Amino acid sequence: ATVASPGGDCNARLHHMQQPSSSPLLNRTQRSSRMLSLAILTSHGFATLAPPRPTVAEATRMRDGGIARSGATMSAPDEYDLAAPKFDLLEMRSFRRDATLQYAVSQRSQQLRILFFASSAVVAAAAPWAAGALLPDVSILDARGLAGCAAASLLFGSLAARERGLRGKVLLRMERELAVGDLQISQTGSALGGGRPRALSALRGERRVVAISGSPGWLLAELRSAEVYRRRLEQSGVALVCVAFGEEAAWADASRAAEAAGWLWRPADASGWRGYFSDILTAKDGSAKAAAEEGAFFALSLRGRSCASGVGRVPWDELLGTKLPPIEPLSPSDPPAPASEEEAAV
Repeated sequence: ATVASPGGDCNARLHHMQQPSSSPLLNRTQRSSRMLSLAILTSHGFATLAPPRPTVAEATRMRDGGIARSGATMSAPDEYDLAAPKFDLLEMRSFRRDATLQYAVSQRSQQLRILFFASSAVVAAAAPWAAGALLPDVSILDARGLAGCAAASLLFGSLAARERGLRGKVLLRMERELAVGDLQISQTGSALGGGRPRALSALRGERRVVAISGSPGWLLAELRSAEVYRRRLEQSGVALVCVAFGEEAAWADASRAAEAAGWLWRPADASGWRGYFSDILTAKDGSAKAAAEEGAFFALSLRGRSCASGVGRVPWDELLGTKLPPIEPLSPSDPPAPASEEEAAV
């Protein structure tokens, strides 16, 4: 009879412990760990597509109105210039940095919707493969299961694409509103301002803005229409600006008279204003011809947000009645506005 040594028994037990276990509980634990790792990797990958959250300093500048002026830079222009272009991965184009920061602060829910729909589309598309690799006991690889996963992936993908399109429109609107804030106007008939140019961003909270573009003949007709509402424009705190594509003696005389009266503001940089109107009209219909032939206009609220725009005649009754309400009501004892210069002189 042979006697087994204690060392041999220990080696046998150690060899038995090193053998892989085929316990169902261990297999289920390993599969759960794999699914959790896949879910973490998927969510991390789509989280990189969301716009970065602004830093505390950037959010403070945005809250205090620091994004209003794009020309002001700090010690490192390439790093802190809020008007510098920044490439956007989802839209595959560049936007102003202040526009992306404003979007990141004000449109958090839309970003979450894009992330949710896009990740759901990927999970639905990868569900058959994931189920076959991680859960062999659960089979969804039949025709109905594959069709359901494909339909869910297409549905969530279309919703993500729709939200992405809306995101691009919101970013473009914010960029245009910030760009128009850099344009400057002056009130030559004001004794306080002295004709000093002021950026539209500096007028936020003080003045609404209505800007009209067109040929000199077109603007002359619009100016005569607006002259009837000049008291109402003053009541609503509206700064009226006319941008002429061309020169005519009649328009020059009429615009100088309106500027001297104080109810028409002069564009400080006429070429910049023409370029802005040309850009927005080209983006709308592919041609800037309407700016010089048919005329165009836009209106900004007290916050500097676009509240109305269009091509053609300005609907003054609708615009003043719905979009530009009075800031302070007129007193019944106020004298009526003179209909002409002769009446004003009398």
